[in-house]
Amino acid sequence: MILPPFDTARPGPDEARFELHLGPDHPAFRGHFPGMPVLPGVIQIDWAMQLAQAQFGLGHGSADDFHVKFRRIVRPGRTLWLHLRIDRARRRLVFEYLVDGESASIGQIRLGAS
Repeated sequence: MILPPFDTARPGPDEARFELHLGPDHPAFRGHFPGMPVLPGVIQIDWAMQLAQAQFGLGHGSADDFHVKFRRIVRPGRTLWLHLRIDRARRRLVFEYLVDGESASIGQIRLGAS
């Protein structure tokens, strides 16, 4: 899925923060759900992987397993913050999305071979 416009900060070699600007017409909201659009969870996982691959030089490996807890609905027209942290030794990517300072989703992805 196409990433929305974003700004990046890298507080350390194994973590990054992104400010994602979710316009009301972003294609991620099409069809999910008509009349009350929300950002699908699978897109949140995809964006975390895309940004981690680019920021941490992961190549184009796959996710072997993931665990995610969705806590809050993400609506269009909002600013969404994504915090990524990679544990290279354990091959895990930990992510959290925040809206208005509150956790929208949190999870971890076990990374497969590149």
